[in-house]
Amino acid sequence: SIGAVLAGVLIWWEPFDLGMTAGGFSRWCYVDACITMLFVGLCFLTTRSTIKEVLMNLLMTCPRQVDMNVFQRQLSKISGVVSTHDVHVWQIGQSKVCTAHVVIANPLQSPFVLDACSDMAWKSHKMDHTTFQIEVGLDPSSCCKGHEGES
Repeated sequence: SIGAVLAGVLIWWEPFDLGMTAGGFSRWCYVDACITMLFVGLCFLTTRSTIKEVLMNLLMTCPRQVDMNVFQRQLSKISGVVSTHDVHVWQIGQSKVCTAHVVIANPLQSPFVLDACSDMAWKSHKMDHTTFQIEVGLDPSSCCKGHEGES
């Protein structure tokens, strides 16, 4: 790389005297490490946003462009939906993924509500993969015993 060549030229040329180390070597030998650290810093600065996106994917955080409160309100406003709970959204690569429990009163509305939830998730938030668990008239607190406190 350019950095290695530059360091080699400076170590060989020694444009001015920097003195000698205790072992008898020119202090110009430290130029290689200094230039390497400079290039490490430059690489870090130019890839900072990519590193942040990768970490967000690895940690499975909610994508920044999805407001969970808005998304949950939109699900609740779908005709036939009584309530929603355990709504989760995360991103894998460029794909947004969603899972949610959707409570309905009438079991005959199940296919229509499922289609409406999937359509809204795609059209409003571009969610590629959605899984909606339809629950008929269940009390949200009784559906997920042992999962209290999860969101």
